[in-house]
Formats: sequence, C-alpha cells, structure tokens
Amino acid sequence: MDGSILAIDPGTRYFGLAVSDDEQRIAFPLVVLDTTKVNLINELSTIIKDKQVTKILVGLPVSLRGTVLPMTAVAQKLSDTLSDRFKIPVESVDERLSTKQASLPGRQQSTKRVDAQAAALLLQSYLDAQR
Repeated sequence: MDGSILAIDPGTRYFGLAVSDDEQRIAFPLVVLDTTKVNLINELSTIIKDKQVTKILVGLPVSLRGTVLPMTAVAQKLSDTLSDRFKIPVESVDERLSTKQASLPGRQQSTKRVDAQAAALLLQSYLDAQR
C-alpha cells in the first residue's frame, strides 16, 4: 500500500495528530494543534499533501461501556467534514483510553505532546489490527 495514514485524536481545544510510514506499519506522533490558534482544515490540507496521506482516522470518544459522550458528536462531525473536504477515506475508530495510555509515567516526557502520542497509539493499534 502506498501513502500514509493520518490519525487525529480530537479534543475540546487540542487535536493530536500522528502519521504512519508509507508502508503503513509504524505510527509516529506528529503534532498537537491548538484549534483556537490555527485553521484546522488548512493545517490538515498541508499535512495531507506533505505526508501523502491516503486515509484519515478520527478517534471516536466513547465511554468505557461504549456509550456516546459529548465529544462523540464533535468527532463524528469532524469525520464528515474531512470526508467531504478531502475526498479520501475517513474512518472513525474507538479511541477509548488512548489519552490515558499516552499519559502513563515513562511513556511521555512532554505533556504538550500527549495528544499526539494518543493519536500515535490509536493509529498503531489500527495498523496492528490490519495485519
């Protein structure tokens, strides 16, 4: 498969992004975007072109019991917007515990990159499941 996959861990203010390698085997934290300071669609457009993204994953926040949360609707709207805007496959994936795992002691040096690390964990789980 050619091209990388972009994963987005949406939050109320910060969106963590991660990208896979071109072979879609390994996930790498990319950046944390402050949605109050950047135009998300413009930033994503640049990343999609630069990283040759062929698919986007959007983390879908659900409770431990699998029920919807207030952010679930926001994530779903984001998925729909990205699908319409970029004309590449967009998939919503369960992101339960990704931020909590990224925040574990020893896993993360900088709290600023927790959201990007969470996106990388989400993406790596997806990549592993595809093999």
